[in-house]
Amino acid sequence: MEVFNNDLYIGGGFTLIDGDTVNYIAKWIGGDYVDTCGMPVATLSQPERPTALSLSPNPAHSTIHITVQLPAAYAGTVSLSAYNILGQPLWQRTLPAASGELQASVDVSTWPPGVYFISLEASGVVWVEKVLVR
Repeated sequence: MEVFNNDLYIGGGFTLIDGDTVNYIAKWIGGDYVDTCGMPVATLSQPERPTALSLSPNPAHSTIHITVQLPAAYAGTVSLSAYNILGQPLWQRTLPAASGELQASVDVSTWPPGVYFISLEASGVVWVEKVLVR
């Protein structure tokens, strides 16, 4: 979750909200909420996160370098994507992750300054990190 210009944005492993395509990022526009929580109905175990997921430099001016070290369970093909703050895709690449490790570079020299999200999908699990382009 991130607040940008007083709006709340949420990124995660979802592609649909109420039948609308959201591409892993959604803006909260209000609605029902509760200020207290009851007893949880269920809990989900979290998948093991990448042991290293780095975006550098951050902030970026011309190129973002992405380095990922995946646990052995995620070795194989992974998908990397970049989205703007509205959830619009800007870049996507599918890469093999030999021995659980992968590296990629994204040319951001034509992107307007702002906050962007880099999404990593492996074995149906999605991680999202933000990067600032100046």
